[in-house]
Amino acid sequence: MSIISICFYRLNQITGYAGDDFLYHFLYHGEWPTKHIGAIHNVFEWIQSVINQTQMWNGRFIAQGLVQLFMQFPKEIFNIANTIAFIAVGLLINLLVRRRIRDVNPIYLLLTYCAMFYFLLDFGRAVLWLSGSFNYLWIPLIYLGYFWFLRWQYIPRKHSGVFTFLIIVLAFLTGATNENIGPIFIILTYFYYASSSNPQFRQYTYPSTFSCIAGFIILITHNTGEAASEKERAFQIRLIIEQLVQYDGILLTIALSLILILSIQNHFRRINLNNDILIAELLTASALASVGALILSPQIPPRTYFGSVIFLIVACLIGFNHLVQLTKLTRIIPIGCASFISCVAFQRYTDVYPQLLSNYERFYTAEQAALNAQKHHRNDIYVPGMNDACNYSAYHETAYLEAGNETDMLWENTWMAKYYGLRHVYLDNQTPIKPIPASLKEYPWIIRKIQTLIH
Repeated sequence: MSIISICFYRLNQITGYAGDDFLYHFLYHGEWPTKHIGAIHNVFEWIQSVINQTQMWNGRFIAQGLVQLFMQFPKEIFNIANTIAFIAVGLLINLLVRRRIRDVNPIYLLLTYCAMFYFLLDFGRAVLWLSGSFNYLWIPLIYLGYFWFLRWQYIPRKHSGVFTFLIIVLAFLTGATNENIGPIFIILTYFYYASSSNPQFRQYTYPSTFSCIAGFIILITHNTGEAASEKERAFQIRLIIEQLVQYDGILLTIALSLILILSIQNHFRRINLNNDILIAELLTASALASVGALILSPQIPPRTYFGSVIFLIVACLIGFNHLVQLTKLTRIIPIGCASFISCVAFQRYTDVYPQLLSNYERFYTAEQAALNAQKHHRNDIYVPGMNDACNYSAYHETAYLEAGNETDMLWENTWMAKYYGLRHVYLDNQTPIKPIPASLKEYPWIIRKIQTLIH
């Protein structure tokens, strides 16, 4: 976990602001700056900004609230918090495989983080980009945490009333997480309620079902602004099938193969909510259902498959874990997979790092120009545009600066200028690139050590 933290933290360090980030530093009044624009100064203005954003743009009040909160602090705060979130998601995945932290298998943990790095779609915009990470990376902290209580049919030893209230709140937040995740957990919650014979468990899963529904209703009924901006058409069935094969094909094949092998071996089993095979089946079905829900979406970017990848990673690990328990000979399977995907992830890390560094040099040049202009009381700056970005970069197909003299008509230029207290930000690709700190130019020390060993 420490090694992964070091590597992931460095990727956050060489990722700057992009797209909506600058906008959410201010109290939200719409897509463009208003006459009396102002930053958020206290918790009441933050709440008001979240309410405005929910009513005017979309219902993802959890993610957008976090974006607006972290945009009030230096980027370094987010770098640390985002690293913790990445580690926590991997740990939660493993807690769905083995209930307690002390029972977590380090091989599975390594396999999880490498699989997340390799398989999570649109990694730059869904994991490293500040605005995107809260909409995708941070959301599993809520729904996987909620599913942990369902998965293990958790019953508190005391304070059951307080626990019931808290789990109902968590169910509400789960329903409001994402348009193609909320409905899945409504179904899962009701399934667990209907299938369980434990009255204490049913006592909190019953109201949690309705709480989950309430959260989802708020989410979809406040998606007016974003929905109006989507110009594509729904029911793109062929595209969804093609993307399912492309994005989820490997994990789906592994999950279905494991389920088939384990089901044949255990075909006389009864339905048991703690049975690994059933959980793997539920999660695989949930992954497919979350993809199927995209049939109603007019836009289907790769990051919308984020939840399905998470579900399939959990399903595969649960299947591996159950297979290992059947015979000691199968221990080589997760070890072999972990070794293979670690090598693949390492190679990919060393491939994308220079590309992210190149993108960050452009942002760093713009940031230093803006800070220097503040210091010398200048109102206008000239900065370079963004160069080509891979899908591990936050700048991959994300709004950045545009060329033009009428900067008030250029959305990203306008918000960057407002954020730094400037009048105009002009794009000029002839602007010299400023050197970034030497400490960021090299790979993290653990990567350098591995490279030394390989050489």
